[in-house]
Amino acid sequence: MTKSCKAKGGVPTRTRGSQKRKGKNENQKTVSSFCLLTFAFCLLPCFFRADQRTQPPTITDVAPTGVVRGKTATIQIEGSRLEGATAILFSDPAVTGRVAGVKEIPQEAERRTGQNSSIDLGGRPPKNQVTVEISAAEQTAPGVVRFRLATPLGTSNSMALAISPYDEFAAPVPPAPATPGSPQIPPPNPASQLVKMPATVVGAVTRPGESSVIRFDAKGNEQYVFQVVAGAIGSALEPELILRDGTGTQLADVHDNVMITPFMDGGRLTLEIRDYQHRGGPRYFYRLNAGIVPYVSGGFPLGFQRGKPVEVALFGANLLDHDRWTPSADAPVSKVPDALNQIRLAVSDLPEVFEVEAVQRNDTPQTAQHVPMPVTINGVIAGGMTARGVADRD
Repeated sequence: MTKSCKAKGGVPTRTRGSQKRKGKNENQKTVSSFCLLTFAFCLLPCFFRADQRTQPPTITDVAPTGVVRGKTATIQIEGSRLEGATAILFSDPAVTGRVAGVKEIPQEAERRTGQNSSIDLGGRPPKNQVTVEISAAEQTAPGVVRFRLATPLGTSNSMALAISPYDEFAAPVPPAPATPGSPQIPPPNPASQLVKMPATVVGAVTRPGESSVIRFDAKGNEQYVFQVVAGAIGSALEPELILRDGTGTQLADVHDNVMITPFMDGGRLTLEIRDYQHRGGPRYFYRLNAGIVPYVSGGFPLGFQRGKPVEVALFGANLLDHDRWTPSADAPVSKVPDALNQIRLAVSDLPEVFEVEAVQRNDTPQTAQHVPMPVTINGVIAGGMTARGVADRD
C-alpha cells in the first residue's frame, strides 16, 4: 500500500494511485468530448438545409451544332447558371460572336436513381437559354472550335461547335414505323435525298436500327471524301458509312469517321449513315462533309529536327500537286488548299535518322541498324504479307 509522503520543505507529493486516477479521468473527458462533437455533427443536417444547389455556370446543349464559315448564324445555348451572360469566348480568333439575349426556360423533371437518390439536395438552379449570333470568317479552318460563356459567376465549361466549309443540306428523316391498323407512311421521295456536292449534310439517326440516307450523282474516275463530325461535337453516334450503287450493290463499308472512295464509274450512288451498334435517338446527330475535296490522311516522316529542312510526303485524296511539303519549325502544320483537314508534325531538337531496310533486313539483333544516342528514329512497320511475306520487326 502506497502512502503519501512529504518532500523537502513540507509539501506533500502525489502518490501513484492519485496519478492513475487523474489520467483515467482525463481519458474519460476526451472520449466524452469526442462523442459530443460527433453527435453535434450528425445533427447539423437537421438544422441546415440547402435551399438551392451550388453549381457553377454550366452549358449542357447547343443547337445547331455548327455554322458555315463566311456566314453569320444564330445558335441557342442551354444550361444552368447562365443568367447575365455577357460574352462568348472562342478558341479560334477567326470565330466571333455576341450575346443577343438570355431567358429562363422550364426545367425538365429530374430523374435520380441508385444510391443516395433519396437525399434532398435542395432546389435545382434555374435553366437558361442564351441566344448568340456567331460569325466565322471565310479563312476559318474547317473543323471544331471550343467556346465558353462569360457570366457574373465566372466562365462556363467549354463546348464544341463545328465549322463547316460548305453549304448545309438537311438529311430527310425516315418516317416512324406505322402502328397496327394505321395507314403505312410512304418513304421519303428519293429526289429529296439528292445532294449536290460539295455539301455539309446535317442529320441524325433518330431511332435504333435505322439509317440516314442520301443520294448523289457521282462523276466517273473521281475520289469522293465523306467526313463525319459526331463525337467531337458531343454526339453519341459511332459512325458506319455504307456506299451502294444504283442496283443496291455494296461498294464500300467503313466503320470510321472518314470514307475515301475508290475511283468509280459515274452514276447515282447511295450513302447510308448509321450507328455501328445500331443505336439511335436524339443524341445520335452528325454533320457530314462530302465531295471531291482534298483530305490529308497522313504523312511521312511524322516530325523533323529543328533547323533541318526535310521533305514530307502527304497521303490522302485529291491532293494533286500538294503531296510534297517542306515544313518549318514556325509552321509545322500542312497547308493543302481547300482541304478538310491538316496534319501537325512533331518538332524535336534531337538528331533524326531514318530506318533503313538492308538486304538482310533489320529484324534481328545481329542485323540491327546502328544509330547514335540520343536520337529520333523515323520508320515504317511494313506489315506481314507486304514485307516479303514475313512480319516486319524493326
